[in-house]
Amino acid sequence: MQEESTCPLEKVKTEDGWADEIMAHMIRCKHCGQIFTCVVNTWRGSGHFKKAKHDTEKAVK
Repeated sequence: MQEESTCPLEKVKTEDGWADEIMAHMIRCKHCGQIFTCVVNTWRGSGHFKKAKHDTEKAVK
């Protein structure tokens, strides 16, 4: 699923600041396997999680 992210999770924030103003990551729940998309806007300080669509789930399994 790493290719479904805008940057590696370990490089979201560095000593130079945020990796980008808007970042997105696909995250799979360890308990149920559901995939979520997490999008954050570091400029506005906002973000959200959404359930991934079925075709996306099949692509990352």
